[in-house]
Amino acid sequence: MISAAHMRSRLQMRPFMPFRVITSAGFSVDVWHPEQVIVAKQTVGVATTKSAEQSDYDHIVTLGILHIAVLEDLPLPVAPPSNGVPQ
Repeated sequence: MISAAHMRSRLQMRPFMPFRVITSAGFSVDVWHPEQVIVAKQTVGVATTKSAEQSDYDHIVTLGILHIAVLEDLPLPVAPPSNGVPQ
């Protein structure tokens, strides 16, 4: 079981590492940025997107803290080359 304090500390890590929230029922949601998440005493709200690169959120998923079973690391998104040369 994950606590609200544990979730907050994970969101405050620098550099931020993306992670997947997995519930006891097997539902999962990916967190690519700490501003996607609102932590309350008994719930966590996660704004979701279809991809890590998308900046507009599709909707908000509300999860019960008691049902969050695992926070699993996600690979960092690959940044495009910044040297200005098209690929």
